[in-house]
Amino acid sequence: MALPIALPDTSNFLGVALVVNRNRDGPRFVFHYPSRIVPPQDSQHRKEFDNDEVDDDDIFVETVQPDPRSTLGGSRDFMPNAGELARWNHDDHLVADNGTQFVPWEYVVGLPSKALEGILTPPRAFHKKRFQISLDSVTYISYPVHVPSSGVWARKRNKKDKNDKNDGKAKTRANATSSSEWGRGSDDVTAGRDGDVPAPVAATVADEKDKDKEDKVSSMTMFSLVFIMSPKRHEANELLDTMYTHIVREVNKVYKYCQESGDFIWQECKKMIQLKDRARENRTKMSVLWKEILAVSTLAASMRDIYEAVCRNRIAVLELSLGKGSVGHSVQIPMPFYVSDIQPQASEASRNLWLTTANNISQYDTLGGVSAFDKCFALLLTDDDEKKIIAELQARGDKAAAAMIELVKASKPTLSFYQVSQLPDTMLTVQQVRAYAQHFIYWRRAMAVPPIHARDVYVLSPNCDIDHLARAAAVFADTFPFAPPLPDLLAGLSSAPRPYKSFCPTKNLRPAYLRILAWLIRGGWVCQLCTFAYVVVWPEIQYQVEYDLEAEDLARIKQKQQRKKRDSDKDDLQSSRLSRGMSSSDLHGEKAQQQQDQTGEDSGGSEDGDVGEIGGLSEMSDTISSMPSSARYDRDRAKYGGRSAAEHAAERARRQRMVEKAAHTLAERATAHARKPVPKRTSHPSINSAPHLAGILPHVIMDASKPTGKESLYLSAIQANLRSGRATPPPASKKEVAQHGGPRSRHPTSGNGHVDETTAWNDRVGEMWPVFWKHFNGRSALERIALLEEMKRKDVWNLLSSMSEYLLCVRHW
Repeated sequence: MALPIALPDTSNFLGVALVVNRNRDGPRFVFHYPSRIVPPQDSQHRKEFDNDEVDDDDIFVETVQPDPRSTLGGSRDFMPNAGELARWNHDDHLVADNGTQFVPWEYVVGLPSKALEGILTPPRAFHKKRFQISLDSVTYISYPVHVPSSGVWARKRNKKDKNDKNDGKAKTRANATSSSEWGRGSDDVTAGRDGDVPAPVAATVADEKDKDKEDKVSSMTMFSLVFIMSPKRHEANELLDTMYTHIVREVNKVYKYCQESGDFIWQECKKMIQLKDRARENRTKMSVLWKEILAVSTLAASMRDIYEAVCRNRIAVLELSLGKGSVGHSVQIPMPFYVSDIQPQASEASRNLWLTTANNISQYDTLGGVSAFDKCFALLLTDDDEKKIIAELQARGDKAAAAMIELVKASKPTLSFYQVSQLPDTMLTVQQVRAYAQHFIYWRRAMAVPPIHARDVYVLSPNCDIDHLARAAAVFADTFPFAPPLPDLLAGLSSAPRPYKSFCPTKNLRPAYLRILAWLIRGGWVCQLCTFAYVVVWPEIQYQVEYDLEAEDLARIKQKQQRKKRDSDKDDLQSSRLSRGMSSSDLHGEKAQQQQDQTGEDSGGSEDGDVGEIGGLSEMSDTISSMPSSARYDRDRAKYGGRSAAEHAAERARRQRMVEKAAHTLAERATAHARKPVPKRTSHPSINSAPHLAGILPHVIMDASKPTGKESLYLSAIQANLRSGRATPPPASKKEVAQHGGPRSRHPTSGNGHVDETTAWNDRVGEMWPVFWKHFNGRSALERIALLEEMKRKDVWNLLSSMSEYLLCVRHW
């Protein structure tokens, strides 16, 4: 949904020019519009173009400017003097003292067209590529088109064209919408904008029957429609990219299609060249010549339409006559229908645009198998009279037009795209609704807005243009004679923000007041005041999580130490058995015997075993003492894994000290933990002023959908608090009272039904907490939850009210 903001105007879009190249004559500057393109050399434009500090190179360039007469070419001895040049209006012909004639249309942007035509005819390497060159503060950007390597301008026919030719039927489309492309289907629009050869809208050219012309090598080898720009430095990149993508490339593709279909470009160029040569001989004024060219050549008229439409930020409609048929095509720079923030220096184009941040739904690509865009946006037509749009679409009579007519009839600003697709009397799928809606939006026939609702809050938009209030008030009074004056309505909306339905006198007038709201949004007079939320974690929740984490950590460390102690005891027992020279099979038997002793199966044998063990140790000590020291050392290293008995004893002592230190530390931590107050859940953690919470500050989770660290534990703890809370259930609605004949029924087996109802409500609040918290990120409006989760608005707000203690809310557009 992001659309360009830097739109061209007369200050940075100077004009368009057509340049061609021929085999023998070389490049030729054929036509340009407007008739006089003045270079931006005044001081005011230089100040706007570059606000940076002037360096030495700039000063040098300004001080060595060439003589104005030198740009006209020729010898200075026969040039007009400075006074004559100053008085030259660039409409009449100027004659020097020697009789040399200076024609006004041979000088463009202050430079001779002979010099420019050579620069603006790039080689074949730039075929169908972006060509851009800057001369001083003027930028020339184009999309050059060269003749195919065969030398013949012939369009490649697809299978559909061949079938039409074999059947002998000429394919002609109805000129439905003044040759505007907005009425085409979304698939056709994509092909027209992105394809190499754009599909015409108004009509397709009849098949060329004269094969001799196709076989003849064309004398024109290249043409290019050049756009002459003078952008300000801070918006140069964005503006040039936007112009090239949406205008420059698309128009040259249309011209390429026409040239390949019937040699259209060169035939039109010959007309203009002949008129210019005749006007040169007759010394015709440039203004008269330009009117004649625009009346005779549809190519020149299309260049005029492109320039004037783009300067006014409108759709440029091209009408090109190709003998037996005509080609219609529309190009435009997509106009933004909203702004997310107020610009410090808002341009005229961005004033009165709808102010909103509702387009921040990219993180919710699909919810429940349906795109979030389809659930959160409705179609608002930019024209109050939908019958006019339907009539324009009916003139086409194809299948896509019928589907779009159905969408126009079914779509309401109160229904989302998904809700429109679910209507029982529509056959459109949600994908079709989205595609045609985006097509209407691109061609400025509609705008995507969140579904308007009487319970939402709307205020005067800070981006509205108050200067147009008087004229808008007159139109508003004619459109809605039953409503209060527009200034009074806008003043009431902003005096005390409240639900929009409160401004409606009666419930019967609510549909009419919703139409008024649609009119106000369409004109950018109001914006929706939305609510955004973050999760706030109070000190009570933080203390509880920290206390539980510390208790779990102590229990885990204690369990680990006990496990290490058991392993150490087993190692000591094994070492004692090895010291007596027992084999591995004896060790296994000894372990089995030890397990029996622990279970108490043979309690009397333990004493005999101890006596035998003591006797064996005494015998072993006598044997070891009688052994030589070297043999004893080797025997100890074999028993203790390559270490001596002393090293083994030292290692055992070190481990024992570490175990004792860890046990001491654990005991200190356990004692300190036991002295801490046990956390207690209160009904309102936000006002818990217990002494042990004094040094803890509330923590704000910036994006609950992506919790980090302990934030996921905080969210779970809040869920547990909500389940065990004492939130009061919402009161029964009038409809429920009417259905049940009284208040909502209580649990029949309970002595206190109020407690049961509160418990059930708290369980539901806790259950919906994980569903809602992904919307608590400060960017997703709470007003959209009902649409995204397919719930009733009243139910959503009741749940949010029960969660409000853990939400930090802000309000803006």
